[in-house]
Amino acid sequence: MRYLKTYKLFESNWYDMKDHIKVLSDMSLSLWDRDFNVQVADEIISREHQCVVVNIVKKGSTKFTFPVIKEELLEMVDYMDSEGWEVLNIELSDLSSGYFYCYLEGDKLLALHTDREITEEFDQLIVKFVEKREVKTNESTEEDVHREMMIKKYGLEEIEECDEVIRNISDMGLEVEDLGITVLVGYSPMTYMSAESTPKISVSVIADAILFAGNIADIDIFTDTLLSYVKSLGFSTGKNTFTTDRKMTRQILIQK
Repeated sequence: MRYLKTYKLFESNWYDMKDHIKVLSDMSLSLWDRDFNVQVADEIISREHQCVVVNIVKKGSTKFTFPVIKEELLEMVDYMDSEGWEVLNIELSDLSSGYFYCYLEGDKLLALHTDREITEEFDQLIVKFVEKREVKTNESTEEDVHREMMIKKYGLEEIEECDEVIRNISDMGLEVEDLGITVLVGYSPMTYMSAESTPKISVSVIADAILFAGNIADIDIFTDTLLSYVKSLGFSTGKNTFTTDRKMTRQILIQK
């Protein structure tokens, strides 16, 4: 009976979702005119929940910044809000630094966990909308589900320790960010999916190659301080520096 109930729920919602997909697709036309590729579709995220997904990339694999798509995206969010839908999560993808989850605060895009405003270029932005529901103790967002999975896999104490490490590293990176350099801190995608043997944290220091080279001493101090801090906690580390699209990225992986 549960499966039959789920099927009827999806069937009853499909026509409304189809209309929303059509409206969001129409709202994305101005982005298409500016060489963006915007795909809007439905996605099943659990037995009783579906979402509407908006996937935005630039044609020719060109990077872009949030302000370039901000007006259209906020219009989509306002429309879905008026129709009883809300943002479930926002996923940012950058080939040089991986995947990061973000959220909207007013007209700003902020990184999850660190609350840092996203100002750098990226390759892809994915927004998932779900119907608003009364808050119930047995209902979770996708973010909650992943956190529960990580706690089940790694243990609450391990995750809370990693959460504190992420916050502390984010604070350490503020002086580097004041120089115009981007510092991204968060769980690695594989950890977020509970696919690592132990939790892994990813730190990416990203800047234009000239800016990076001109501030290498400060970046080295930040890196050395970070590595000393996490090693004192018993974490293992690894680092690599590489160039992508005239940008330098120093990536540091920290594993419990």
